Amino acid sequence: MNGRVACSTYGYRFLSLEAALERIAGNGFRTVDIIGTRPHLLPEDYSASELRDLRARIDQLGLRVSAITAFDGHPFWHFTAANPRHRQATVDHVKACADVAEALGAPVVQAITEVPIAQDLPFSTAWDHAVAGLRACAEHAAAKGVTIALEGEENNVVRTSADIRRMIEAVDHPGLGALLEIGHAALMATDDPVHAVDLLRDHLVYCHARDNYGVADDHNAPGDGIVDWAPIFRALHSVGYTGDIAVELLVPNPDGATVNGATFLSGFLADEQPMRDSRPGGANGNRRAPRERALRARRARTVHTQRGEGR
Repeated sequence: MNGRVACSTYGYRFLSLEAALERIAGNGFRTVDIIGTRPHLLPEDYSASELRDLRARIDQLGLRVSAITAFDGHPFWHFTAANPRHRQATVDHVKACADVAEALGAPVVQAITEVPIAQDLPFSTAWDHAVAGLRACAEHAAAKGVTIALEGEENNVVRTSADIRRMIEAVDHPGLGALLEIGHAALMATDDPVHAVDLLRDHLVYCHARDNYGVADDHNAPGDGIVDWAPIFRALHSVGYTGDIAVELLVPNPDGATVNGATFLSGFLADEQPMRDSRPGGANGNRRAPRERALRARRARTVHTQRGEGR
């Protein structure tokens, strides 16, 4: 398994952070992306001495922390909220995640602008709030040797790769970079992961990887869906991206899915050479029928709904 492929603790929310780390290391991963919320690593839950103990345990397990993911898809933190205290709490949380990242040796903190988008504010006002909040976080993170990696997500002020680039240019601080969520970019009709790599080439600091069947934002293992991974990795190679790629899944069996997904991605990282078409049957082969893909996506959504989860 390639050491650049990280496993997110996102799919292990039924375990404590310490137990999740042991499980992930036991599955053969050398790199981990830690969710910066409960039940894993909400910054206020760990003292400085406890963070030192945690880093020692991470080292003992043979792991490296690729990122702290500050947002988990819930509206508790919101850069564009109408309430200024809500916005400030969001800034404080992301700054605290940057402090945790420094303590654990992680170079990146993930951020989104909000979920869901604030509908009681003009878009321009929400955008300006996001610019101000992200700039404050970028300034703080840069002083810690950490980069805020901005992710686009549906129902956010920043949705697409073009939005990410526009926001980075508006914030205009080296402490803010781009996070390419490949599954999101592949799913949106207004985005494309290959184009996103080129668009973000000067700002790309981190990637998340998951697959889907073109209907919903499934958190499937890479290779379990319709995302065509080969041209994405060719694009990443062409722009010189050498950062980490985190497998961020939400499935009933995270052990098997994360290992399968990481093994699949590692194949593309093995030699960084031009790659085969990764879709079933290749570019011109027989693809899964749209109806079958839709049925599988619907079943996946049903599982997530029954578990009360989804992002």
